[in-house]
Amino acid sequence: MNTNALQRAVAAPGFPAVVEARPPTPSALASLKELEAAMVRELVPIDIEACTSHHFSDGIYSRQWDQAAGVLATSKTHAKENFLVLVRGECVISTGDESFHMVAPHMVKTMPGVKRAVYAVTDITILTFHPNPDNERDMKKLEDRYIIPELFPKPPGNNQEKLP
Repeated sequence: MNTNALQRAVAAPGFPAVVEARPPTPSALASLKELEAAMVRELVPIDIEACTSHHFSDGIYSRQWDQAAGVLATSKTHAKENFLVLVRGECVISTGDESFHMVAPHMVKTMPGVKRAVYAVTDITILTFHPNPDNERDMKKLEDRYIIPELFPKPPGNNQEKLP
């Protein structure tokens, strides 16, 4: 998996609608990790905090991710089932096993263990929705609840830090 493969995927016809995102196979996960390592070495970091917003409603936590056109990013690994909604723009999302071309509005059910690479064809906004029965607002506690820790910590502020 590399940047060129994701960019070529944009031009390929016939992408199926994404209904449910499943965790990558071990070989696909290894490919995503290789992509992240290349991104750390070769790409300009993005300001993760500037791209992320957090929203709360009674019993619900939503994370917003805004990504500029032409940017490639990878997500954290999701610990729990959740919904992802592409609310603005066009992107290609890859789990390492499959790539999907998505145009807003589009909703995906994310299963535990899912990790993604996302190439923004246009500026995009993605929202994820998570149950939050205790209305927790401490970001460290929420990350501990919804994110699987990486085996190899990433340098702070690099461009593949997160995507919902």
